Amino acid sequence: MKKYLLVSLLLLISYSNAQSRKLAQQNLAAYPWQFDSPMPHGRYGHDAVFAPNGKIYVMGGLVFKVAKGFKKDNKFNSWLIAKYNNGRYSNLAYDRKIDQWEYMTSVPGSFSDYVTFYYPDEDRWSEKQGTVQNLTEEDKIKLCQPIEKGKKPTKIYETDLERQGNGVAIVLNRAGLIYWTGGKNFIGGVFDVVLPYDPKSDAWPNVSRKKIIKNGLDYIEGSGSPYSFKTIYETNIPPMQERRRNHRATATSDGKLYVLGGFHDETTINKEGYVYRTGRDIVSKTMECYDPKTNKWEYRKQLSRERMDFAAVTGKDDNIYVFGGAVGMSDDPRTQILNTVEIYDPKIDSWSFKKPMPVRRTGHSAALAADGRIYIIGGSELIDQPQSTVYIYDPEIDVWEKGPDMILPRSALAAAATPDGKIYAIGGTDVDVYNNKAQWQRLANLISADELGNYNGKVQDTVEVLDIYKWRKSKKMGSF
Repeated sequence: MKKYLLVSLLLLISYSNAQSRKLAQQNLAAYPWQFDSPMPHGRYGHDAVFAPNGKIYVMGGLVFKVAKGFKKDNKFNSWLIAKYNNGRYSNLAYDRKIDQWEYMTSVPGSFSDYVTFYYPDEDRWSEKQGTVQNLTEEDKIKLCQPIEKGKKPTKIYETDLERQGNGVAIVLNRAGLIYWTGGKNFIGGVFDVVLPYDPKSDAWPNVSRKKIIKNGLDYIEGSGSPYSFKTIYETNIPPMQERRRNHRATATSDGKLYVLGGFHDETTINKEGYVYRTGRDIVSKTMECYDPKTNKWEYRKQLSRERMDFAAVTGKDDNIYVFGGAVGMSDDPRTQILNTVEIYDPKIDSWSFKKPMPVRRTGHSAALAADGRIYIIGGSELIDQPQSTVYIYDPEIDVWEKGPDMILPRSALAAAATPDGKIYAIGGTDVDVYNNKAQWQRLANLISADELGNYNGKVQDTVEVLDIYKWRKSKKMGSF
């Protein structure tokens, strides 16, 4: 009798889950945003660009292991990947033609004495001392052979995987190169480095190191040697004038690059001449411009006030638009969240205000869509309270309208727009959103019960896509 009751209960649960899945699929089918292929791992604090080769590149951020569906994988504490303070997952690309994500060559860190091999089909890395040049031909052939018939070959990357890029900003230049600016490792300071990446060749600048001799002495290494090594990136692009994290980068049609805002850790020099961090963070309102013709960074007129975790894009009019942000750190309860919109005209080096956003936002993302409008996606109105809302700004008439909400709330996400009218919302976090009953009920209508479980948010590997032309055709939206 007990066995019969157990079987009946299991059948009832199975039927209920099947019904729940069917209902969720029906609700989602008519939704403006749709889930696309997820990233191999969840991440936040990253950035994304659409490249001329048709791929979307996602770089940097904190990377987390995410279980299938919406259930926490207990093998990973809070989904955080072991050895997360490295850059082995710092660069991946989504090929829309074949609907596939792939990890590309990692951003270089400081000089390494190790070669790192990535096995994409097993999502496994291994390290071997030495450099690629020191490997035998037999090693190279063996390591480049497919693990099994029909599987992809192993890639060989040379990096120490140190550079992580939390809070990095990337930008595409006129020649099709992607520039990595600033960011931070989990441990260590904020960077001023600028590293170009070529999507065509999947290549970063070469890295070398130089021995720095102190006090004119050159002792044997390991015996209290006074010398150290300096990492040298073989690129002629000078570093930014200011170290930056959680900033933004954009480009104008004349090929100039602009970086603005963000924050960096304050440093000072002691009597012995050593630089160390004071523990104080400084939020910036500066903007600097890189001119490839002069190969120099120069400061331009400042923003009206300090801000980080804001959104910025170059519009079709070649002006730079800045939206919202936080004027201080997230752990300070006095931090103000902005709804202001500022526009920079590079021709006259001048800022002006436009109609503010309907809401305050931090941790959001902006995308210049194919229709010339700017879509402000996700973010938080209060610190650590991600939203699913989308607001659309029309620069030509200085008017805001409400866009279609995403399926999931997201903060610290990345966004990319494509020429065919698609907008991609990539990763981010929705942790702690579902204490709100209305948000929970909304999610329950879109996600099947067997996937929902006791879901309370996670760092997202999910990707959502909106076709702006289909959406506008199906529904007219009013302006504020």
